[in-house]
Amino acid sequence: MNFLQTILLWLGRTLGIVQPPSEVAGGIAEARTRFINAYNNQDYIILCELFHENAKFRGSVHPERWTFSRDRIITERYMSTATYTEILAGATATPREGSRSVGSMTLSLTSERVTPVVTNYAMDTGTFRMGVRAGQEGTPTSGPYVILWRREAGDWTMIHIDMHP
Repeated sequence: MNFLQTILLWLGRTLGIVQPPSEVAGGIAEARTRFINAYNNQDYIILCELFHENAKFRGSVHPERWTFSRDRIITERYMSTATYTEILAGATATPREGSRSVGSMTLSLTSERVTPVVTNYAMDTGTFRMGVRAGQEGTPTSGPYVILWRREAGDWTMIHIDMHP
């Protein structure tokens, strides 16, 4: 890092414009790991905690379209028997019978880059892999992903996810 970059980074931190990239990357890595574990362990409570109130999801794993609310992400993308709102109110959620998502598939994310974007936002890009659990039906898939994260009260939440083989 040259002198000018050091001064700009210091000025940005001092004015609250952007966190140092290493602090952002560390926070995102923790949140990403929570997401992967929640997905693979069918933990709908943690999945719900990781979605920002304005979350959006796009992907072609199942089904291929945009999903625009936390309730719809949980029921349509992650095939839950209960909505985000119901889960936070104490409902027990399980993967819907015959779903090809949480419960039947495993997810791994390999981050290639985390880029801080103004205060409290970061973009996480890399590749995803979805495998089929033993005894389940489905087709393994992989491809690029982009996640836009937003930090509120010190916690990183997903505001946008795009996974497309």
